[in-house]
Amino acid sequence: MQKNELNSILYKPSYFNGFEKPKECVGKKNFKKLATKHEDTHYKGVAYSKNQNLNTLKDCDYIFLFDDDCYPIKENWSEFFINSNYNHLLYLQPQHTLKETIKDLQIYENCGGVFMFLNKEVLEKVGYLNSEYGQYGFEHAGYSNRIFKAGLTIAPYQQLNNTDEYLFSMDYNGCNNKSSVPSYKKPKLIEQNRLIFLKEAFSNKIYYGI
Repeated sequence: MQKNELNSILYKPSYFNGFEKPKECVGKKNFKKLATKHEDTHYKGVAYSKNQNLNTLKDCDYIFLFDDDCYPIKENWSEFFINSNYNHLLYLQPQHTLKETIKDLQIYENCGGVFMFLNKEVLEKVGYLNSEYGQYGFEHAGYSNRIFKAGLTIAPYQQLNNTDEYLFSMDYNGCNNKSSVPSYKKPKLIEQNRLIFLKEAFSNKIYYGI
């Protein structure tokens, strides 16, 4: 399946550019699915961009957040995540540190953010990514930590077994893909955000607004 087929997989014609509030979500089996896209043309950062999509999709029961270089490669990919009955899942790879496997879940010690699955309960209880992270670094880890602290997952960074059969990431597979944040900037941004991450991790605050 090619990347240009993504729109049809995401239940066309319900496809929205930007983050205009949609008039309706397309229903299937009594749950709502919606595709939306946000491009960070002003470089306000990863957390900002993903929060715009989350805000657009806040009335939907299940939400899938993809980076633009990550996409589904197998039919029924959405059901794979939804039918797992987990509130929040990630797509991780060998470069992340696998800690243990519990039943159908792989538990990691760290994470990436090319893809996130969450349901409406997560958004209602935990809210949005912490926008203090700015352009890049630790925003996904901080968000997944808060979801865990809210009691919605068994571990902060968890992935369903066989996820790589359903999703493909250009970033994980060494494909030539231009990032919105230049590589030379990332180490400094990560170091700056480390303190924000630790502050968020040890705080009792769970819900963050947009």
